[in-house]
Amino acid sequence: MKIDYSYQTEKKLILKEKGKITQLDVKDVTHISANDYATTIHIKNSSSSKKYITTKPLTHIETYLKDLQFFKINRKCIINLRYVSFLTYSDNTVTLFEEVKLPVSRRRITELKKLFYK
Repeated sequence: MKIDYSYQTEKKLILKEKGKITQLDVKDVTHISANDYATTIHIKNSSSSKKYITTKPLTHIETYLKDLQFFKINRKCIINLRYVSFLTYSDNTVTLFEEVKLPVSRRRITELKKLFYK
């Protein structure tokens, strides 16, 4: 699979929560997960792994990232394709940087397979 991630390096994700503004490099976002009232942005860079919580809905963030090699794997999770280590067909999961295993919906697994077999 050869996907160009070079344009992720310039893009920033700005979070404004509780009187604080945080600027995140899109290239460091591994995945974004949502629950009932919050969205968690998972970051991994050379020095650490962090989580940022925002009240922005997942659909809002998905729209912002749509052209940046992010992929919605189920209703509640978006992954950065640059961090995918494994795609397991038997249990419909994707593993990010050999640590985080996430479920992929049956509808989305076919599309994800196509991305890897272009």
